[in-house]
This record gives sequence, C-alpha cells and structure tokens, in this order.
Amino acid sequence: MKKLFICLLLLGSMFFGFAGIAVADEGDSDELKAGLSENGEYYYYNRVLDLTDTISAEERKELCMYVFEFMEAAKCDLQICFLNSLERLDFASADEFAEYYYEAKDYPVGYGKDRTVLFMVYETETRRCHVVFFGTSSIFSTWEVFKAQLVTEYYAGLGNHYDACLDFINRLYKNIDPTVTAKELRTDMMNEEYFKPFHNDHTDRLLDFSGLLTDDQATEMRKRLQEIRDMFAIDIIVLTAPNADGKDSEVFNDDFYDYGGFGVGPDRDGIILFVNMDPNVRYYTISTCGSCIDSIPNDYIEQIYDWMLDDFAAGAYGDGIEVFVDSVARKLTAASNSFNGIRPEDIVLRPDADRVVDPKGVLKDSVKDELEDMIAEARDRYNTDILVLVDEDATDWYFPEEYVKKYYNYMGYGEGTQRSGIALYLYSEGGKAAYKIYVAGEAQKLFKDDHLTVLSNYVKSALGGGSFNGAAEKFVRKTIFLEKYKHYPMSFGMAILWLLGIFLVVLIIASIKKAANKTVATASTAGAYLVPGSTHIRNLKENYIRTAVTKTRRPEPSSSSSGGGRSSGGGTHHSSSGTSHGGGGGRHF
Repeated sequence: MKKLFICLLLLGSMFFGFAGIAVADEGDSDELKAGLSENGEYYYYNRVLDLTDTISAEERKELCMYVFEFMEAAKCDLQICFLNSLERLDFASADEFAEYYYEAKDYPVGYGKDRTVLFMVYETETRRCHVVFFGTSSIFSTWEVFKAQLVTEYYAGLGNHYDACLDFINRLYKNIDPTVTAKELRTDMMNEEYFKPFHNDHTDRLLDFSGLLTDDQATEMRKRLQEIRDMFAIDIIVLTAPNADGKDSEVFNDDFYDYGGFGVGPDRDGIILFVNMDPNVRYYTISTCGSCIDSIPNDYIEQIYDWMLDDFAAGAYGDGIEVFVDSVARKLTAASNSFNGIRPEDIVLRPDADRVVDPKGVLKDSVKDELEDMIAEARDRYNTDILVLVDEDATDWYFPEEYVKKYYNYMGYGEGTQRSGIALYLYSEGGKAAYKIYVAGEAQKLFKDDHLTVLSNYVKSALGGGSFNGAAEKFVRKTIFLEKYKHYPMSFGMAILWLLGIFLVVLIIASIKKAANKTVATASTAGAYLVPGSTHIRNLKENYIRTAVTKTRRPEPSSSSSGGGRSSGGGTHHSSSGTSHGGGGGRHF
C-alpha cells in the first residue's frame, strides 16, 4: 500500500511539475525542476496532494502559488495532504505518514539545507486535521492557527478542500504579516460574497468538533434540525469547538454563521448555538439572524440559557443541546402564522371529526361515547365547539399550551366564521397528570377568567385523584352547564326580567334601610353637634425646610454572561461582515 502511495505521489508531482512550468514566467523555466538548489531555493512542484480527487488541477495550481508566497515569507516549506484514512494507507499516525513522505528520495521536501517543512494532513473519514513539523518549523508550533483549526476542518469536512487550503494558508500567512488583509489573500473568512456556493441544503447543520454528542445523539439531532428547516424554512446550527480561535465567543459565533453561508432565504433566517469548550472559558452563546431576530427575541434566548445551564453544568451536553433545539422549535411554532405553509384560515372545518381524541386509548370507550353524544348535542344548540384531546405524554415539539392551540386550529375544529370553541388537553409530564385549556373565537366572551377558573378547579380535582376519565367528563359537563345558563347573546325578554329583578331587590333594601333610620331635630348652628370638652385646637406654625436631591447615573449593565451579553433584553448588533444579528450573551458552565 505504501509503495502504491509513493507511486501516486510521484505521478502527481511530475504532472504538477509540468503544470507549474506552464504558469511560470518564461525566463524562469530553465530553473524549474523537482529538487532543491544549494542555496536553499525551492522550485515549482506539487505542494498540494489530494488522494480524494476533490481539488481540480486549476485549483491546485492556484493553491501552489499561495504556498510559494508563504514559503518566501516564512522560509519554510509547506505540504498539504488530503486522504481518506491513514489506516487505509497502512500508516499508524500522521507523524509516520509525514516522515515517510519526508524521507522519500525521489520527492525532495523541505526548504534550505535543514529541509524545514510543515505538513498539514487531513483525513476525510475522521474529519481530523494533523500538523507535523520538521527542521526549524517547530518555532511555528505556538501559532494559534495550529491550536484552532476549526474552520479548516469545517470546510474539509464538507469536501470543500480548496477552501480548507485557502483558509489554512491564509492563517499561516497572517501570522507572518498581520497587516495583510483577507481580501488581498482571497481568503474565505472576510468576503461575504465568497460564501454563496456554500449556501445549500447539504451543508451539515451539526458541527460537533468537540465530540460532545454520541453517534446516536448526533444522528437524531441532524434529523431533527432538518425537520425544523423543512417545516419553518429556518436554519438551526449547533457548533461545538475546543476554542473560539482567539476571538470573543459571541463575535466568533456571529462570524461563523455569516462566513459559513448559513441561513435560509435572502435575509439568511436562522439561529446558531456555539459551545466553547476552552477550559479557561467554557461558555455557550446563541446568535440569531434574519427573521429569527424578531421571532426568537433576546428575552426568550435568556430563558433558553437558563434552561440549558443545569445540563451543561452536569456535563450532559447532549441533553443541554436538545433543550436548545426543542426550545427554538417550540418558539417558532408559537410565533408562526402558518404551519408547513398553511394558514389557519385556509383550514376547512371538520364537523364530523371526533371531538374526543384519544389516540392511545387512555379513556374508557363508554366515557368517550357518552362525551361524543353530549358534545354533538351542545354544538347544535349553542354553536360552540368542544374538543377533548388526551395523550399520555406531552409532545416534544411544542409547549402544551401551544400544542392544543395548533391542534385545534389546524385539525379543523371550531364553529362559525370565527372557529368558536373550547378545548381541553390532558397529558402527562414528568410522571404527573396535567392539563391546558384553550378558548377560540366568540367563545372567549362566554368562557372568561372566572368561568375558566371554575372549569380548571373541576379538572384539577379529578386529575388529583388520578382520573383522566373523570377530568374529561367533568370538563364537558361543566362546559355545557355554563353554555346553558350563561350563553350569549341574552334575549330581550330575559334582559327585561333581569332588570326588573335587580330593581325590586334594590327597592326592598332601600326600604329596609330607611325604616331603620331615626329622625332628629334640625340644629341651627354647628355648635349644637359638638360635645362640650371633646375638641382641642392649638396654634401651629409650619416651617418649610430647603432640600436638595443629588442624582447619580446608574451604570450601564455589563456584558457579562449573567447579564445576557451585549444584546441582552433586545436590539441587534452587527458582525464583522456587517450582518445584523440578535441574541448574544450566554452562560459560563
């Protein structure tokens, strides 16, 4: 296998050696050869080896030009290698691979007499990037680029090896000359236009570079993120990394979203969670973009931070990330005016649908039949729908109050043009029975707060005894009772009777009070009403004291994690690309 590898290596170097001659100046062509001169100058042969065949010949030639610019500045050779697996090539490690490559006599590597070179070796199967140093290149080992290869691994993980190389070379070069702008180096990290090719449906939305999720958790999470994207046309990105590449976590999160080409539609709608596993930081933060700035406001993001904290503090990162995704999905559901593109007003009413929905058979059949008959009669008489929805477990997609609302509206329940009705959702959460009540349309005039309190008390009483059957039955019976005696609008005759009754009650009470009063003679002066010796009056002098108030300006809230960061409580900020983002802040764990 290793001999085959060397053959491929030599063939590649020969081909790209000729390609290098073709792009060089004609006057230099006599010096271009696969070797090193005595004075340490390098010559044009292939510096980018791609055994996965994802980099075109033209892209390799261009990348070699960038490599040579780095070599001139750093006085160090650079070799970039992409392969499927070191193990498949019979190499135990990247060090062994680089050393074998370094010692190949027919493929001279290195700059100068000490043959200084650094290797970047990327395995596509494991998505890992390795760097090996030879000669005096070890002086570069402290550079941040070798501690934070996140973006390189990201692009290479997508199979976009060309951009992985550009990023890696750019980062190396900027360590030598920090004044060089990204635009001058044609880097991908500062030019928003450069990201259009990555704005596609196949980009991975779960980027667990710190390996916080198990394989099963990662598979399920990717499926969930895609489902949410399909349902709401919103990107949800989960990013974990060993550090923030020397940046503030919030700044890094914004930039990664922008320069990764994430987001749906022209406004790049989406939200991203970044978990920074730097042992000196250990911080998670959320950023929103496009429509998500409004639909997932900063005060709600602050709640998400709090909901995630216990899991993260306990090291249950998978559970904490699930809390983030679930919370976002629930908020999008609550904020959405459509469901899979369907508006509530587009739904056709279903007068013949079951009004007692119990898919798991929690209720007794006899109870369900009785309630269905009672509800059917009440609907005809009072033109108000009644729905009882029963489920043993609360749904993962919604908060319970949102679920019953969505179910009522999108499953065709309601009476009349305003879809009037009332719904009860019975479910279990955390092993305890619970309920939610939803009122729609004109029924809101009938079932006001005091009436809902009565209904709630009946339901709670039955659930306290552990009876879903009793809760459903009491809810329906009490609802119909309220409809019967409190139904609107009140007839004219009934209104007259109520007014006469009130008048008679007031008249009787006034008569009783009048009969109890005693008549006294009228006094001619006020003194007649005073009891001698009961009143004492003193002369008082009022003194006004001059006062002064000193005002001190309250300091602005800090950007610490406890305060929610630079955008806590509302508003937006801008990333380095100029894109508006919401969110920010975060929590240490």
